[in-house]
Amino acid sequence: MRIAITGIGVVSAIGCGRTEFRENLLEGVGAIESTALPDGTLVEAALIKGFDLKNYVEAKKVYLDRNSALAMGATVLAMREAGCKAAPVNPARLGLSTATTFGNMATAAAFHQKLVEKGPRLAPPLIFPHAYANATNSLLSIEFGVRGPNCNFNSGFTAGAHAIAWAAGRLAEGRADAFLAGGTEALCPEILLGGLSDGIFGSEGFAPGEAAAMLFMETEISATKRSATPLAFIKGMGFSSGSLDSVASAIDRAVRAAGISARTIDVAIAGIRASGRIDCGQVEAMRKVLPADCPIIAPQVFTGATFAVSAPIDVIIAALAASDGRYPPPIKLVDGEIRVTEEAINKNAVNTAVVSVDPNGDAVALVIGG
Repeated sequence: MRIAITGIGVVSAIGCGRTEFRENLLEGVGAIESTALPDGTLVEAALIKGFDLKNYVEAKKVYLDRNSALAMGATVLAMREAGCKAAPVNPARLGLSTATTFGNMATAAAFHQKLVEKGPRLAPPLIFPHAYANATNSLLSIEFGVRGPNCNFNSGFTAGAHAIAWAAGRLAEGRADAFLAGGTEALCPEILLGGLSDGIFGSEGFAPGEAAAMLFMETEISATKRSATPLAFIKGMGFSSGSLDSVASAIDRAVRAAGISARTIDVAIAGIRASGRIDCGQVEAMRKVLPADCPIIAPQVFTGATFAVSAPIDVIIAALAASDGRYPPPIKLVDGEIRVTEEAINKNAVNTAVVSVDPNGDAVALVIGG
């Protein structure tokens, strides 16, 4: 299986667009900072500042949840880079696969507040359809005329990896010529307060982050017909669940699907967020199957924990590195703590493993290469 990635779009707290995002990441610029919530509570988070959808979409929108707006911006960037305006894809053969952990929580909270204050007869009907977790997916389908296979994933931290893998599977089956696949997460006071109350945010250095990332994926035949130049290819994918041991199993299945050995993985990029038990355990599990000298990159150390956007961002990093070998500063596990090395690395990588793990033990691995 070789699925081409011909376009990428990313909107994040460390930068919007390919250039700003990547340069800041390579320089190790972090965006996690203390943020004050409306009630005065302080929380460590990475929020996107200054985002304006007008810079991406010309048509004025009556209402959009921030989650949908971020996703729309990333999608515009991905389609622009893929050359969709000059060489469009048949809408009936274009699919969409999105992911989100929290969904449009800000709109859901706003609707609930009005419902409590004014009662059901005076609650605003306009925003209610925007409160669903799949509202963003539906809006993107309408905005970009997607008429092919369509799915939205809400499978926790691994949702973004599931969205990409599902799109790759449909392309391999011939059910579409091209796919938009990625994830989006917008933070609001309700999410941040909920995470603090549950003891998740702030625990062992865990800090959430906003982001949206989208890939334009297509078959090699489609890319050739459109004269689109692939940044990289998805060469294999693997799934496993149950415990941290599933990490090694997912990697093994992905490399076998790609027709290679785990010992030929040059770089690994993982959704590692902090120095907690699960993240440290993930590093140890990956070390069991990867070469001893294989660097492990953890972008969320800089972007914050981006949940369903983690894997799409990781795939974007791998795809960009496929051409010039530049990767962000890797991490090391020292005395039970995750530490970031000081400098970015240059490595002529043939195969990069993207590994996504959920706290419940689900794991997805993707092999990305040129």
